[in-house]
Amino acid sequence: MAYYKEIPLQSWAEFKNLAEKSMLEWIFRGQSNAEWDLKTSLERSKIVDDFPEFEDQLIEDFKRGAKFYLEDEQLPVTLLEWYSMIQHFGAPSRLLDFSKSPYIAAYFAFEQSNINVDKVAIWVIDKNGLYQKAKYYLENKIDKTSSNHYAYDDNTFEKVFVKSKQDEINCLFPVEPYNVNQRYHLQQSIFVCQGNPYEGLLKQVDFLGDIVEKVIMKVTIPVIERKKAMRDLEKMNITRSSLFPGLDGFAKSLFLKYSNLLTMGDTFEFLKYAEDKRMV
Repeated sequence: MAYYKEIPLQSWAEFKNLAEKSMLEWIFRGQSNAEWDLKTSLERSKIVDDFPEFEDQLIEDFKRGAKFYLEDEQLPVTLLEWYSMIQHFGAPSRLLDFSKSPYIAAYFAFEQSNINVDKVAIWVIDKNGLYQKAKYYLENKIDKTSSNHYAYDDNTFEKVFVKSKQDEINCLFPVEPYNVNQRYHLQQSIFVCQGNPYEGLLKQVDFLGDIVEKVIMKVTIPVIERKKAMRDLEKMNITRSSLFPGLDGFAKSLFLKYSNLLTMGDTFEFLKYAEDKRMV
């Protein structure tokens, strides 16, 4: 049995219809190749295979060095904030980025897509379903008396996923630091945490049992819908410059804007449609 339900769509319009009907508890991740699986950067790096204490050492090194680049008020306070900052700047992490917005996830799927790929993917996770099953798993695995303490917050992350016997916790868990940086705020970010850093993410979904396909879904869209999607997303003010504030994000947003402009053929098609609908 697959660990997810696949929902193949044929157009950007179909995705917008699905997005409008999506549940508030769903979280989304865009990937520019539908063939790619869900993997954290930690898993892709394979560093843990050769260096089991990698995470502890990385956190300490990052803490020592960050003070040279950040003001005191910008420094993280909790371990989850440190982990999310490490993820933010591209170092291997067991956190997997998701967004609360289906359209932001779609932006990331299409932005890096190219004609050598048939489809992009927007992964969908029922955050509430994942949390409830993980909470039940942890209650039985660790402590049946502390169910009220399992929340997707800084305290649970530190207590359960960092300071306990990590190699025995094979589950996925949604986590969200109380304080986030500007970029993650704009991207409506939330993370899915790989409970056991020594095992692949997909080897940790068994705790979901027979509801796994209800919790994890993969929506695919043909890459030929890219221009329609990117133009639509720009109208929603979902651009590189809005998601990545700063001159570099602004410059990249101009490149994407002009590379997705309407062609003469597109314009003619729209005018004909407008005439048929008596819009002009």
